[in-house]
Amino acid sequence: MFAVIKTGGLQYSVAEDQVVRIGRIEGEPGQIVQLGEVLMLGGDKPQLGTPSVSGASVAVEIVEQSRGAKVIAFKKRRRKNSRRKRGHRQDYTVVRISEILTGGAAPTKAAKGGHDVSVSADELLAQGEVSAAELEQAEAIAHRLFAFGQARAAERGLILADTKYEMGVLADGTVVVIDEIHTPDSSRYWHADDYEARLARGEEPRSLDKEYVRRWLAEQAGYTGDGPPPPLPDDVRVEAARRYIKSFELVTGRRFEPDPREPVARIAAALGAS
Repeated sequence: MFAVIKTGGLQYSVAEDQVVRIGRIEGEPGQIVQLGEVLMLGGDKPQLGTPSVSGASVAVEIVEQSRGAKVIAFKKRRRKNSRRKRGHRQDYTVVRISEILTGGAAPTKAAKGGHDVSVSADELLAQGEVSAAELEQAEAIAHRLFAFGQARAAERGLILADTKYEMGVLADGTVVVIDEIHTPDSSRYWHADDYEARLARGEEPRSLDKEYVRRWLAEQAGYTGDGPPPPLPDDVRVEAARRYIKSFELVTGRRFEPDPREPVARIAAALGAS
């Protein structure tokens, strides 16, 4: 079965488990949202709405909230040297189609999960996932790490705009950092040399590019995250490596030296694990 839905003034033909980008809808990643404007249901017994199909809806899981590229529109006037410039960035939401529902049914499937969800400190405590003492430890660690990261970035001509830290709790209640820190994958870096000038012109700051492979998969291979990804051509793999090497050298200030050892053993040795 498929459905034709209308949201944000646009129409989309969708099927269950499909991942699509639609006009922005309110909600957080991982949340199930029900869209009620279904124009058509396709399948063994197609139904055409007048204008909507009565009792039909589509349940979607929010995957990501994002914004499109900035579009600059110039409007020239007849008067000499007169023109007006306006910029616009389209907000959109990436969703996974969870269910196509009929007869006024409510969603029955839970979100597949696997996405980060933003919560406040009060909400986190209310969920009982951490104690107040553990949360206080985590906040102190995050503040120290971010101050350190900003200082090191400034030395390299960069601005550490934001980042994320993943932490865990040991059996004795000690909070520890459990994953990478301040890498281009987990952080957003801006170049400091032209930051103020670009901001004054209303332009996006120049940043380290971490989306090359993701963009290639989406734009060239049509892959949106479901199922195994397609194999990457050699030229894409080489270009991705070149960009990561450049980012490594810029962020760390060190020359990249390839290590041909087997990766798992090399990582274990670096961590002091047997």
